[in-house]
Amino acid sequence: MVFARLWAVPMVLFVLLSVAAVVAAMNDNSNWMGAAVVGTVVMLIIQIAQLVSAIIVRRWWYVAGAVIGLAVSTFVFLTSVTALAAGQWPTADSQDCTDSSEYAQELFTDEYSFPVEYQGTTPTISDFLVAITTREDPGEWMDYLGQRWTEYRRGDKYEGHFTVDNSQGYVRYDEEVTEHNGIVHTSVAEFRCWACDDNRHYIVATATNIFENGVAIDCQSSGITMYLYDSTTRRMAMVNGEDLGVGQPDINALVAFSLPSTGKDITATVYDTEKGEQKIVYVWNGKGFDLEEDLYPD
Repeated sequence: MVFARLWAVPMVLFVLLSVAAVVAAMNDNSNWMGAAVVGTVVMLIIQIAQLVSAIIVRRWWYVAGAVIGLAVSTFVFLTSVTALAAGQWPTADSQDCTDSSEYAQELFTDEYSFPVEYQGTTPTISDFLVAITTREDPGEWMDYLGQRWTEYRRGDKYEGHFTVDNSQGYVRYDEEVTEHNGIVHTSVAEFRCWACDDNRHYIVATATNIFENGVAIDCQSSGITMYLYDSTTRRMAMVNGEDLGVGQPDINALVAFSLPSTGKDITATVYDTEKGEQKIVYVWNGKGFDLEEDLYPD
């Protein structure tokens, strides 16, 4: 009887350890999955030994308890091993770019997303540009950029100039038009992609700015647009920039976003009539962006 009771102490401890490991791994994306598997293996061995000892001493209540405990242990063990084998538990250094699996599953359906075609193992910023500009109803400006890109790739003469750096995940398009009155309008479009730390998603951004004699002006096509790409489905979808940490400053002023040709941080220039020209930096964190300093708190 004393022998059987002694077995109950480590059994309870290992049950708590394994349950805590499973909960921590599934909710906090921690590195506890190994502890979950090891804990349940040791727990199974202990409970099998407990069952055998209870049968030997003919303590049938302990036999029943051991059988129930063994069933629970087996369930926890199979759950942890199945989740581990399916790769459902990212490590602490591999956080997901999406808030939840349900959100991701809905986001990358045909209704909300569009395909990205590419050759090789991973898409480049050029592939993302083509996907964005040739998708269904891309908008007048993106459709125009898609036509210029096609001419550029064919080697035809085209308006403007492309700067392409696939290694940095950056493309820039500049087009300058001089009006009859001498005013020079310059349109600048930038494309940039970031590989998330989860090795599954890419964040893609497009930014457009219009300048009049070198001074930024407000225009319908101006601004920044964010996308999220999923390598499993090979589809990407437009997302709210605030969900990725890139929100519009809460101020009634012109804001010009600039994407990095080198480095990873996004810069926004606020043309504030009261404070003057202000710089806002959105710092890349591996799954989105953090505001370096909130110049315009609510």
